[in-house]
Amino acid sequence: MRVLLHQGLDEGGLGIGVLLDYMTEAVSGDELRMLFDVAAIRQVPLTVHVRRGYVGDPAGLVEVINLAKQTKAALFICHVTHNAMGRIGEWLAMIDDANGMGANITTETLSYAAGGTAIGADVFRRRDWQGIFDITYQDVQWVATGEWLTKETWDTYAKEQPGGMVNHHYVKEAWIETALQWPRMMVSTDALPAVHLSVATNPNVAGTFSRVLGHHVREREVLSLTQGLAKLSLYQAQWMDLASASFKKKGRIQEGADADIVIFDPDTVVANAVYGDPYLQPTGIIHVLLGGRHIVQHWVRVEGMYPGKKLLARTAVMLEQ
Repeated sequence: MRVLLHQGLDEGGLGIGVLLDYMTEAVSGDELRMLFDVAAIRQVPLTVHVRRGYVGDPAGLVEVINLAKQTKAALFICHVTHNAMGRIGEWLAMIDDANGMGANITTETLSYAAGGTAIGADVFRRRDWQGIFDITYQDVQWVATGEWLTKETWDTYAKEQPGGMVNHHYVKEAWIETALQWPRMMVSTDALPAVHLSVATNPNVAGTFSRVLGHHVREREVLSLTQGLAKLSLYQAQWMDLASASFKKKGRIQEGADADIVIFDPDTVVANAVYGDPYLQPTGIIHVLLGGRHIVQHWVRVEGMYPGKKLLARTAVMLEQ
């Protein structure tokens, strides 16, 4: 495993990711320590979806914080709000304490409240998901149709379509607002696969950033506009600079930076994507430029324009040169 990790990083991998919550019993303590050791040696970020406990139990967070302090690996915690739940303030304080002792740990939150994953995920198949999330069948939607489930429909879908997606509604808006106010909080899309407009997915895919700008910045005034923009762009670029100098040109509008620019109206921007209708485009996004080329012009997608380029880690860039 260690050899394969080094190989992947040599080939351009931007870090190491481990979905502990999806493989709770499959990753041993020695294996997890090895992941942290490699991330520290290679000086790349390690992204972890912590082992989830009951209603915000921080034991999974403590596990990875201790490893981050021991190894000095840069640690990124996935979906802190959705894991901490009502204990979000406690989780963030623990991260602050670890950073105060020399660790390098950061995290992100979603702007939509529901969790989204496959009905056959480990947490649903092998664990007490109703106790963990403090919900029941009636709080879960089948993504493909938007229907709210019952025990009978849950059992049917779990048996016949274990790869099918569900949205489980358990996160409170107040938890998200608490997370957003953490000074270095980032906002993530966690966008589920969007394969075709006829196949429903999570509204994160189309509404994440416009929801922050419209709802949390303008309507709720949880953040200033400058703070909101930093959490949507700059902080991510600064964190990923650990893996590749390419990110020094991202998340900023300044001379020498890549011209990846979104032009929006702060007075009207709002997300329209909702659960059950996830592809509705936002209001107020006027232009989008990628590498200086329009991919959205006057609110309309420019078809046939795909100027994006993959970014590689430092090692792979040096090898290519």
